[in-house]
Amino acid sequence: MPIATIMSESCFYQMFAECTSLTTVTSLPGTTLAKNCYYRFFWHDTGITAVPPDFLPATTIAEGCYTSMFDGCTSLTAAPALPATTLAKSCYSIMFWGCTGLTAAPDLPATSLVDSCYSQMFESCSNLRSITCLATSTASNATNNWLKNVSASGTFKKASGATWPEGNSGIPSGWNVEDF
Repeated sequence: MPIATIMSESCFYQMFAECTSLTTVTSLPGTTLAKNCYYRFFWHDTGITAVPPDFLPATTIAEGCYTSMFDGCTSLTAAPALPATTLAKSCYSIMFWGCTGLTAAPDLPATSLVDSCYSQMFESCSNLRSITCLATSTASNATNNWLKNVSASGTFKKASGATWPEGNSGIPSGWNVEDF
């Protein structure tokens, strides 16, 4: 039986939400996503510790896909790669909210950030202390509170020449900034 790679709107919505005994996962097949795909897919699955690096192969994503995908997955210590470089409104918002086991964010290769795409993405990831973000252009609320309540110190690697504000919606004060 063939595996679907093109997803329809809201497919897999909350599919494994609150499955606290779930500990292992395999890569998802979707490469072209529609609005709200995988929304809250693993919401509050506290047993997941890691996912394969190629877990999310999609390079075409749509509004709201991956929103709150790992929200509350407190045992997650390794995030999957996020290879998409063309983003849509709210696509990664709240994706890792409260993932207190994360110490490093996946590399963020998109150079242009759109409305709410990273909003609250890593909020309350209290042990997060490493991010590489290559964005050079951002919508005004693209990173709203994306780094609120993360580690007080860390390293933020950015695209050479990119300017970022300081604070919860930019680079946390107390973090070192390096050009990538």
